[in-house]
Amino acid sequence: MAEELYDRFEDLCRVMRRHDEQYCGKTAGLEYIGPPPLSLAEDFEELATLVDNDDAVVCHELAQKVRHQILAAEQREAAAKAEEARVNELTKHAEQEFREYMKKTKAELQARRGSSSQATSGGEHISKTKDVKDAIEENTLIISVPDNPFPFASLPDQAICRVLQSLPHWDVGRLSCVSRELRDLAYGDE
Repeated sequence: MAEELYDRFEDLCRVMRRHDEQYCGKTAGLEYIGPPPLSLAEDFEELATLVDNDDAVVCHELAQKVRHQILAAEQREAAAKAEEARVNELTKHAEQEFREYMKKTKAELQARRGSSSQATSGGEHISKTKDVKDAIEENTLIISVPDNPFPFASLPDQAICRVLQSLPHWDVGRLSCVSRELRDLAYGDE
């Protein structure tokens, strides 16, 4: 009977080691398989009822350690979900600010174009040179904004990357000309 209990204890300890991230990291060839199940703690406590006092104390301690690992894993998961939600919220806010900024910039550009086209004679024939000048003026207007409309330094990199991924390449290029943080991020990150 004692041999059978010893084997059961060893089996439970092997399973527990596979769920211990620190132990797996130190032991070559042992792969971490995630947080332990609650049934492992219950198995240790059941075994504690079948052995003498000293061994029962060890089993209870191991059951407590398993419960602690489960709680720590749940807390890490909750923190990761909270961080993801925070990044998503910041991303939505930054995207909305960017859309509003682009609308305002385009409206200013249209106002400039409207006032300059009224000064010309009819505007029936637009030359290619005028189209090129308009494109340069549009890009100059967007790039030459003195203050960056976003607090990029206060946003996490994940939020900035999500905003940049949602933009056309041309807009990313224009923003990188304005923002040193974006330029550095573009050169340092894929």
